[in-house]
Amino acid sequence: MTVRISMFEAYLIETIRSKGMDSQQLLDLVKQSDYEQLNQFDDTFDYQILTDAYKDHPEIIEKAITEEYKVKFVTQPGIKRFLGLKFDFEEGKDFQMIDDKFTNIHFTAEQLSQFTTLLSANWKISKKEETEDGKQIVDIRLSVHQ
Repeated sequence: MTVRISMFEAYLIETIRSKGMDSQQLLDLVKQSDYEQLNQFDDTFDYQILTDAYKDHPEIIEKAITEEYKVKFVTQPGIKRFLGLKFDFEEGKDFQMIDDKFTNIHFTAEQLSQFTTLLSANWKISKKEETEDGKQIVDIRLSVHQ
């Protein structure tokens, strides 16, 4: 079962991963409540928030780090940040913003699967086409729009 975490908890996990820490090392430090070492590795956030979340909900945070997660509610800036943190995508280069829609995102099958899993229900992914190299071109928009 996919666990649900807050957008900020996801930022903490993905930010430190994007800086080069692997999931096992992250989990070990979180289990040890060694937020000081996490903060030394990356000073973007105070990782005590993540170690405290683990104390409150160890099964959820462990699964979010080692398996997969869904974010409870994602905002438009949150999607943009996730695209950058998780896949190193940049607006204007790897996708475009038109009104409240992300367009022409080229995902590998694995990337699309990962992103679909974490995306909250308030967003909809629409597949447009497949490229010759097997990438899926998709749009992402608020699910309230048809």
